[in-house]
Amino acid sequence: MPVKKNETLRKPRSLVTQRLEGVSKDVFRKYHTLITELIGNSPGIYALYDENQLYYVGKSTDLKQRVMQHLKDRHLAAWTHFSLYLVRNSEHIHEIESLVVRIANPEGNRVIPKGKSRGELIKQLKKLIRLKQREELNQLFGVRAASRPTSQSKTRRTLEGLVSKRTIL
Repeated sequence: MPVKKNETLRKPRSLVTQRLEGVSKDVFRKYHTLITELIGNSPGIYALYDENQLYYVGKSTDLKQRVMQHLKDRHLAAWTHFSLYLVRNSEHIHEIESLVVRIANPEGNRVIPKGKSRGELIKQLKKLIRLKQREELNQLFGVRAASRPTSQSKTRRTLEGLVSKRTIL
């Protein structure tokens, strides 16, 4: 789409505003006040890693408070590093978390979050596959779309000529 002279291209605003990646649990324990001061009360997504393996993904409208809880909960012994992703607003954190958990399936996430999908894409895909398969069958067996009788057609089909003698069906 051409840009008019008076129009300027607006750069899209980033969903993730800041990130802090690969910080060890030991650094967090020792300097958590500095880290939490940096992130403030920002909403976002966080990831806990066991070495290089993603262990747990979570979301919070207050990351500072939530990550502090992970220094005391059932996950404490399971992670060695963490990452934080601050988002512009909390409106999308549930969908982001759901997407990451569904794709990565981390060991520590017991519950797979439900997305807002209503299954429309799979319904549309199935319909397109049925149509494509019908076309392929017609091509394989030489049936042309124009020669197929429609449901409105009153043509009477018979078995005449298909059997050699009169047979009761």
